[in-house]
Amino acid sequence: MSLLATVKTETGKVELHYEDGSFTTRGVIRGLDAELLTGRRSYVCTILITAERALWWHELAEREGHVYQSFPQPEAATSERTKP
Repeated sequence: MSLLATVKTETGKVELHYEDGSFTTRGVIRGLDAELLTGRRSYVCTILITAERALWWHELAEREGHVYQSFPQPEAATSERTKP
């Protein structure tokens, strides 16, 4: 999995990842320990997102965060693929 970018949000840092043609965002959620109902625990949350939403996150990182890799380019459609 490759890390494309990070952005610090009101709820914490969000990472944008890309692997095998899929984009995900990953961040840490803090909440009450469900078993003990006391204290706070941290959970990593990974969310599958569309390419359009991933591009939005990447552009946000360019303005307000850190970009580690350029946004992956979709495969160019060849004329062979578009022929009936």
